[in-house]
Amino acid sequence: MNPIQFYTRVDVTLSDKLLEVMYCIIGLISMYVAFKNLKDKENKNNVGSFIFWFDLGLMFVLGKWLPALVDGILLIILVLPPIFKKVSLVMSLNILLKRWNKTTRRLAQKYLFQQYVLVYLRY
Repeated sequence: MNPIQFYTRVDVTLSDKLLEVMYCIIGLISMYVAFKNLKDKENKNNVGSFIFWFDLGLMFVLGKWLPALVDGILLIILVLPPIFKKVSLVMSLNILLKRWNKTTRRLAQKYLFQQYVLVYLRY
C-alpha cells in the first residue's frame, strides 16, 4: 500500500495516521539535523554525522513503505558511522551555550520591558 492509499483508506484508524505523521515529522527533523551537520565546518566528522542522521530520517519517513531488505540495508548503513566513531555534535558546546545565553538575555530583556510597561500603565 502506498502512502496515498494509507491516508485515504477508511479501515486505517485516525490514531495510526497521526502516528505516521509524527514519524514523518521526526524524520524530517533528523534530515534537517543531517544537513546542518554537513554544512558545519567546525565538525571534523560532518560526513559521517550526515550519513547517520539522514539515514535515520529516511527510515522514519519511509519506514512503513520500505521492503524489509531495504530497511535492513539502511539499518546496517545507520550503525556504521557510530561504530567507526564518525558521528559528533553539530557544534561545540561552548558555541551552543553562547548562543543560548545571548538568546535568553534578549528574550528576558524583551519580556521584562513589557512587564515594566504594563506595571507603569497600571499605576
